[in-house]
Amino acid sequence: PPADIYAFSTYTNNFNMCCNIAKQLKGKYPNATTVAGGYHVSAIPSDGFRNFDITVVGEGEKAMRSIAEDTHHYKNFDREIYGDGVCELDDLPSPNYDKINIDDYTREVDGNKVLSIVCSRGCYAKCAFCNSIISKMYPVRSRTNDNILMEVDSMVSKYNIKYIKFNDDNFLDCVDDPVGLANEMCARGIKYRCMVRADSLT
Repeated sequence: PPADIYAFSTYTNNFNMCCNIAKQLKGKYPNATTVAGGYHVSAIPSDGFRNFDITVVGEGEKAMRSIAEDTHHYKNFDREIYGDGVCELDDLPSPNYDKINIDDYTREVDGNKVLSIVCSRGCYAKCAFCNSIISKMYPVRSRTNDNILMEVDSMVSKYNIKYIKFNDDNFLDCVDDPVGLANEMCARGIKYRCMVRADSLT
């Protein structure tokens, strides 16, 4: 549908697709502004410059608000924006899935749809290959368990989700109370997957 701004969250595996969609949108709506953010253009900003009007490097919430408030300036002058991190993750709203068809999601476990949740940003380890380092996601910040569980409960009640994938870099070290959160997930009968460093288990 027509819009003033089309924003893309880029990963390396979807970057070419994002570029093709952006090109089609610009052909149909030449006055619209295309914005690229995400891990790929944060690692290689020049890829963003060549294919989008504006490139956001790093965390995007504050940057996108600035772009929406003054699109003309960023589109014509500061085409690369370094996003500042959000200090209090609990202040961010939960993702709104109402505008998409959950049934279109292809990730499943035991025949059940899976949705993802991010509880924290950053990691105490400084692995050179990690996307958190590339995207400058530091210092480490975590949502509270109450805030995380509010999102979990909403997914369960609205979309009948029984499986959650936690997309944190290191669930055990970066989430404030991983044991308490795990106990709450078990009490709700929800299965989940998470990523941890091996040295966090010892």
